[in-house]
Amino acid sequence: MIQENILKVSNKLYKRVVFMKWSDEAKKELSKVPFFVRKKVKIKVEDLAKELNSEKVLPFHLAEAKNRFLNNMEKEIKGFSLEACFGEKNCKNAIKASPDFLNKIESLLLKKDILSFLKKNSKDKIKFHQEFRVSVSFCPNSCSRPQISDIGLIAASRPVVTDEPCIKCMSCVKGCVERAVFFKNGSLVIDYEKCLFCNECIKRCPAKTIIEEKKGFRILAGGKLGRHPRLGKDLGEIYTENEVLKIIDSAVDFMLSQKKGAKRFSDIFNDEIFESLKNRV
Repeated sequence: MIQENILKVSNKLYKRVVFMKWSDEAKKELSKVPFFVRKKVKIKVEDLAKELNSEKVLPFHLAEAKNRFLNNMEKEIKGFSLEACFGEKNCKNAIKASPDFLNKIESLLLKKDILSFLKKNSKDKIKFHQEFRVSVSFCPNSCSRPQISDIGLIAASRPVVTDEPCIKCMSCVKGCVERAVFFKNGSLVIDYEKCLFCNECIKRCPAKTIIEEKKGFRILAGGKLGRHPRLGKDLGEIYTENEVLKIIDSAVDFMLSQKKGAKRFSDIFNDEIFESLKNRV
């Protein structure tokens, strides 16, 4: 019997097939798909196989899914893409956000009506790579690949050493894989140049010598793949959820301000835009 599970996309819940068997030939064909879309393709192919009452994915299913996708590409494009890792509720490493945070991002992007802009300014048929892409990861492991999105969000929790006496249990030191927490001259020290704000030392400290000073998101802007790949540039702060929404709003406005053409945000991103986003809040 085919098992089912819950898939989370843009904070909505969908049932989908998981743990389906794949033929060796189908696995080989899937391996040819670019890694950054392979997960999405796998989901679509498995959903198609279920629709056709098949208990095993065959090469035919990949070919049929590809044909359907190419014939209906424009219908599936909505002007933006919002992806999030599964960590918000199911990962021990997750730094929690507000329950409606992803919904707020999606509502903002919908109101911007990016699709109308793309239709009006694109010379050819609209393609997925033109969409404004936001990727959210709820810990520094960055499973949703925020480094290669127009706007990438990485949940962050900034630790701070308090005046509460340290009991020298060493749990924080042992738990920090970045070696950003250590003792110097008998005092507990956090090296913020190394710290990834993962919240691990805060969770481990039983004496509350280390507590959370600020929680929010790091923001990476301008990331992309393609012919001229570039990792997103870190805006350098930890931003609150409201500040994140303001920065996303500004980034979309830069994209929509193009008078000619419909380049994606990461293609027009430059130092001037970077500084403008930093000064947005």
